[in-house]
Amino acid sequence: MRSPQSIRLLFALCLLPLTWLQAADTPLSGFQILQENCFRCHSEEKRKGGLVLTSKSAALKGGDTGPAFVEGKGNESLLVKLLSPDADPHMPPKKDLTNDEIAAVSNWVDRGAKWDLASAPQVVHQPLDWAESSDFHRPALTISLSPDEEQLAYGRGNLLIIEPVILSTNGTQVKL
Repeated sequence: MRSPQSIRLLFALCLLPLTWLQAADTPLSGFQILQENCFRCHSEEKRKGGLVLTSKSAALKGGDTGPAFVEGKGNESLLVKLLSPDADPHMPPKKDLTNDEIAAVSNWVDRGAKWDLASAPQVVHQPLDWAESSDFHRPALTISLSPDEEQLAYGRGNLLIIEPVILSTNGTQVKL
């Protein structure tokens, strides 16, 4: 007769393939990764680098450096090559995609790059109302030093704030 520990181990090992199958279904598709990371800059409105990625025909046409990808050739596609952190230029410019995300985009191209705007989450652009932004997010929008260099004025949200300049031995410091 088997011990309870060996039965639990056997049961866990039997469930492991099911866990892998579920995990394979949960990551974002290559198209969703593209939509979340590329559409803001490569849309009809912005056309960075002359490239529009919001439609398959536009992506196949390409931008200033040629087609974004060739269907069925993920690793050879310019789109996938530029996602590498070592690429120059690197896309997206302010974020590194994980290896799994890059592989998902490459596999998506390999499988024919199905464009599915209906099922992917939509990118929503909402204007920021500076007057109603939280106290946590109040960047200084303008800044000016008085001619006598004794006061600093800056705009934050819907306020104009004037602070005295405090001199220290290390240089000028201002408490904001």
